[in-house]
Amino acid sequence: EISIVPYLSGSEIENIDPETLEALWLKAFTWAGLDFSEFTIDQSEWTPPWSVDKRYAWVQLDPSAENGVLRVEAATAAGKLCYFQVIRPWSTRQWTLPTRSPQVTDKQDRRTTNYGELAQDAFFFLLGGPLLVISLVLAVRNLKAGTTDEDGALKYAGFMLILDVLLGLFEAHHNASPGLEMTTFLSCLINAVGRTVRFWIYYLALEPFVRRIWPKVLVSWNRLLQGRFTDPHVAQEILYGCVGGALVANLVALAVLFNDAPVDSIMGRRLCDPLILASSPGTIAGAIRAFYGAMPSVFTMLVIIIFRLLTRNNIAAVITFTAYMTYISTGSTDGFITVGFITLIELLTALVLIRFGLLSLIAFNVVRAAITSFPITLNVNEWFFSTGLLGIFIASIIALLAFLFTLGDKSPRSEEHTSELQSRQYLV
Repeated sequence: EISIVPYLSGSEIENIDPETLEALWLKAFTWAGLDFSEFTIDQSEWTPPWSVDKRYAWVQLDPSAENGVLRVEAATAAGKLCYFQVIRPWSTRQWTLPTRSPQVTDKQDRRTTNYGELAQDAFFFLLGGPLLVISLVLAVRNLKAGTTDEDGALKYAGFMLILDVLLGLFEAHHNASPGLEMTTFLSCLINAVGRTVRFWIYYLALEPFVRRIWPKVLVSWNRLLQGRFTDPHVAQEILYGCVGGALVANLVALAVLFNDAPVDSIMGRRLCDPLILASSPGTIAGAIRAFYGAMPSVFTMLVIIIFRLLTRNNIAAVITFTAYMTYISTGSTDGFITVGFITLIELLTALVLIRFGLLSLIAFNVVRAAITSFPITLNVNEWFFSTGLLGIFIASIIALLAFLFTLGDKSPRSEEHTSELQSRQYLV
């Protein structure tokens, strides 16, 4: 009835014998790193993200999970495999959920509602909604009083808008129809404007409070907005962020290596985005996403400043922020080791912001995303080896340029330094 290889036509599919059919599925399971003989046919439960001709499902007792069932869902269209997903007991936050209610598998292999996750989502919604309204009121008040940095907010929002539009264009599907391409562009632009305006409001509402409570947090950031890209203090703050981001990337790897509960991701994020491996536009989108994902650091600063205003103490604000972010970044299946690593990561996030500044936090998030999002391997024979190098290159080039600019007049690229070296050579 089906074929999972692209070179079989419809007539060939109808005449295929069961043994050949099983061999074809065996090939798909082998590519996924699974043993097809350990699986039995089951009723399909997960809906593919696009139209298909037929759906398939298999189940296997997963020896790596306590009483957990490993499920494989697949589908074909026009005789070709178009959907293949390995679903584990803790796979609860995927875009192919069979229901809108988050579910987990208990020890009796029953699908039950994860009320803890529902409570987290409700808590985050109840905080985020009023926070945006309050931020809008504060932004309007600050604009009328002239106490906020309008130029800085506009530059920040403009750069974020450009990244958002580019990311949407590289992630979108394109074709030769000018009308559909214009629709795609307008859709990317409209969605980007909506997200950008939200963070523009946050910036306008937040900036006066940060400048009053932690003025040094915005010093290097404001210098960067003024175009002082080679300022040693700006470069130094970026370099601190690069070091912190690399440290956290290693903590993420250790969390996955030593975790005491099975996880596909940490802090609700995939460790390696599969779209990066799908195509060249996907790889470019992954690089843009590393920078775009760091821009909402303003929201992180907003949350910390709110806790600072409530607690009136820096240490209490850091502790409260760490506890809150750990709570919304962990799930019911995360073990103590995973929760411990996430707590440490969130603590470092808060300390980087308060100790070094907003610019350092942005560099921190860029480097962390670049290292953890790309599939880095030491095996040069792996087909994704060159793709993984892009993540290392992004982090390395930022750190190298920051290091050179921190040297100031002693930098090898400095004209004064070059003339000094030439004079020394002349004397010799």
